[in-house]
Amino acid sequence: MATYHHPPTESIELHQVLSALGDATRIKIFTTLLDGQERTCSPLAASLGIADSTLTYHLRILREAGLTHTRPEGVARWTKLRTQDLNKRFPGLIKLLSSLLRA
Repeated sequence: MATYHHPPTESIELHQVLSALGDATRIKIFTTLLDGQERTCSPLAASLGIADSTLTYHLRILREAGLTHTRPEGVARWTKLRTQDLNKRFPGLIKLLSSLLRA
């Protein structure tokens, strides 16, 4: 089973978070995940109108920046926003980003 690197909460850096969100596709992924639901690749890719391979690339960048958590389950890969970790590390950041990016 695949394992994924998720930086510890205390290692998440603001410049990496903001850099990861410096792409329109990753902003769409982030805003989609703001509802707190876990999602698998294919439905998420379809809702965004991108290929699974493109989504996988963008999810890796978001995961390595500390924005998302990926959980393998069989052949599926479930991804969700690391809301608690981000709120602990940067209180208010998700709320601020949510209001800015949804505007």
